[in-house]
Amino acid sequence: MREMLPEQLGVKNEDLFVCSIMPCTAKKFEIRRPEFEYTEGKRDTDEVLTTQELARMIKCAGIDFANLEPEAFDMPLGERTGAGVIFGVTGGVMEAALRLAVEKLAGHTLSDKEIEFTDVRGSTGIKEATLEVAGMKLNVCIVHGLANAHKVCQEVAEGKSKYHFIEVMTCPGGCVNGGGQPIDFNAYEKIERRTAGLYKAVRLTKTFQEESLRTTQPSSKPTRRFFPMVHVLKNLTICSTLSMQSVGILDN
Repeated sequence: MREMLPEQLGVKNEDLFVCSIMPCTAKKFEIRRPEFEYTEGKRDTDEVLTTQELARMIKCAGIDFANLEPEAFDMPLGERTGAGVIFGVTGGVMEAALRLAVEKLAGHTLSDKEIEFTDVRGSTGIKEATLEVAGMKLNVCIVHGLANAHKVCQEVAEGKSKYHFIEVMTCPGGCVNGGGQPIDFNAYEKIERRTAGLYKAVRLTKTFQEESLRTTQPSSKPTRRFFPMVHVLKNLTICSTLSMQSVGILDN
């Protein structure tokens, strides 16, 4: 963002104000961590609004979403991937990574059916799956909720873990149930409804298209750290994520 937009918009980096809309209140603290500065004392993201805060602003402005004319997002943020959409639900980051990793290991392009890894989906607090990939067994674990994360991390610390890849999400159900999301006291139905909405929106899009990356991937070291890196069957990878993607801003 800091690398591409100033050039595209013809503005100075210091004059660019970046505000992210997040389902997570923890993001307000995270943007102030020193590793998220594009230069000393200058943050990658200036401020964070939660989806709940944005919904209040929209209502206060009297904007009626039901009667708005559909239009595309401004570029370069008008493009998205289906795998990016499912980052917002437990198991989504795992499935997004698997779509890329399995294709690379298998050495061929996966079909629309093959890129659906349903074994890593579901609302179970600790979910395990074993996948056969290019003659190898890949053990993965999907965890949501801190109590469940503690159990899995304890196994890792004690050297008892059999997993090659672990996904950890703090909020039960994933980011769709984040602390910054609209409040709904019927939590189970809310999570199920929002999860279904994300998978409906995904349209079986792969993690990212390499051709697109050739033209958009930035060259500087600080930005490259955000691009996907998957280490399979070599090192244990633990992925903790909070996603930008959320649903139900106005109607829960």
